[in-house]
Amino acid sequence: MRVLFGIAALSLAVGSAFAQSVETFDPTVKPITQLPSGPSARVPNAVLFQQGPLTDSTNGSPPVPISILNGAAPFNYTTLGAAAVAAFRLADDFVVPAGRTWRVDSITVYGYQTSATTATINAATLQVWNAPPVAGGTPLFGNTTTNRLATAALAGSFRVTNTTLTDRARALQAVTIAVSPPLVLTAGTYWVDFNAAGSSASGPFFPPVVPTLSAPAPTGNALQLSGTPAAYAPFRMGLTGDVGGVAGGPQQGLPFIVEGTDVVGPPTAVAVPVPTVSIWGKLALGLMLGGLALVVLRRRV
Repeated sequence: MRVLFGIAALSLAVGSAFAQSVETFDPTVKPITQLPSGPSARVPNAVLFQQGPLTDSTNGSPPVPISILNGAAPFNYTTLGAAAVAAFRLADDFVVPAGRTWRVDSITVYGYQTSATTATINAATLQVWNAPPVAGGTPLFGNTTTNRLATAALAGSFRVTNTTLTDRARALQAVTIAVSPPLVLTAGTYWVDFNAAGSSASGPFFPPVVPTLSAPAPTGNALQLSGTPAAYAPFRMGLTGDVGGVAGGPQQGLPFIVEGTDVVGPPTAVAVPVPTVSIWGKLALGLMLGGLALVVLRRRV
């Protein structure tokens, strides 16, 4: 597995003063059109599970993939991304199909820090649960303090709004979190639960799966840990007209990838049929064995 940097849990407190649970679109902020610089994210090569889509269009010059926040009717969305930093965490589920066994070695999520000009996320924690954190689940792997960041690099895509399609202020970063030692999972439903930190002042924020329907609808069942006392609640899209800071839109899913090995189990035992022998076959076998016994006796004499 990849080499992990020994950044202490304290590093996850970077930006901890930022207490906003989501980032909402502010039309008064001037868009940035300059492309960020830095290494691009690697191409996943051992994908066991992938949830998305992360992007739903392209725009700009040169054209780049974009994840569009649709603030127009009938969507009227206002949430660019959900926070997963310091006391905030995000969780979503994946399924190991029946009859399969997976050896999971990394989880990749997609976040951004507003106005960052390169990959800035520098720490991440991870837990893998055997059931929803809100329904009696138990962590099978990880904790909320150990930095398990393997890599963070530019994904080559951007979070934008339907009115700022060429805005480059929110460059998405592919954040790969190590599962080390690898976690072996049999068929069932599991939950990943993570947060991150970075060197920029904003976020990190994580955009939802982009809707592919013509009207607002849930894109998943992701959860966000927030509040005092902290509790998991559905990650919902904010809507124009929401009051009291409570998002009234549909529940969302998170784009993420599970990587590892689809383990092939031991070969299934196959019953070998016992051949049936007819009465004539048995008689012939008896005569043959009798003749063999006479030969042995004669040699001894």
